[in-house]
Order: sequence, then C-alpha cells, then structure tokens
Amino acid sequence: MLVPSQTAVIPVTTVMHKTIEVNRCAWLTPSRVIVCSPAQTVHWAMVMGLYKNGALQVLDNKRSAYAEDVRISTRRRVDIRGRRAVAYWKISVAGHWQSVQRNAANRALNLAAEREILHNVLALYRWAGQEQADPFGVRNQLVWLSAPHSSMPPLEVSVQCHITSTARTV
Repeated sequence: MLVPSQTAVIPVTTVMHKTIEVNRCAWLTPSRVIVCSPAQTVHWAMVMGLYKNGALQVLDNKRSAYAEDVRISTRRRVDIRGRRAVAYWKISVAGHWQSVQRNAANRALNLAAEREILHNVLALYRWAGQEQADPFGVRNQLVWLSAPHSSMPPLEVSVQCHITSTARTV
C-alpha cells in the first residue's frame, strides 16, 4: 500500500526465455514514477542492505581492485532532536579481494571502498530529496515519530569495510 509519506520501490525486470533479470528499479511516488539507472539501483540496494553476493570494483591510486562475494548490511534510524531530524545509517561491507595483497594494501583498498560507497549513498540520498521521493522510508519514520516536518533530514553515514584477500587460481 502506497502512503503519502513513503515511496514504493519496485523492480524493473527483463524476461528472456526462462531468465528474469532485474536491472533497474522504479520509485512510485504519489504523483509520478521515477525510473533509476542500473547504478542507482545497485546503490539503493546497498543502502537498504539488500546487496548480497555481489561484486565491488575500487580504483585506488590508479590501481583497480576487485572484490567478490560482497555482502552489505545496514542499520538505519531517524532521531529527532528538538526541531531537527537526522537520519543515521551504519553500513557494513564484507567480502574478499580477488588477489592476495599485503595487509597495508588491504587497509588502503578498504578505505577506498568506504569512500566510494559513502559517495554513492550520499549522492543517491540527495537525488531522492531533490526528486521528493522517499525510497528509504525516512519520511515514513518521521511521520510515526510525529516530526514537525516531513522533509528528508540531513544524513549521517558511517561505512565499515572488512574485505579480506584470497588467493585465486585460474
């Protein structure tokens, strides 16, 4: 059921023979439909903790690294302090870097992954606010918390990456 304070998110799929591919999502607001790009769809899945057994490519110091079996979990909450509301996300990332790295290199890659995920989350959240959409359920939480307004509150995000390296043989 679509309520004015929340945006419904539905997958946009392609069916070929016996294969169903989800490559985009659509946000259904009370006034219009917003179709996300494939990258925005992946970023939304990351924010919502729905990204399981995926991949992550990171560019650090002009060197590309690839992580597999990436799992992302999130905890979200909205706090009201006086007349101000703040949405908090804690995003945890786990996976395996594809090649063997030294521990120092692993830490650098993990930090680069944190920065990239944080950038994508903030960009998507800002875009949703500009589009007056709430695919994260923040406004819905504000309505239940009896907030004085139902605009998208400022966002504070912390990202933690723990990606270990594994040796792969070809």
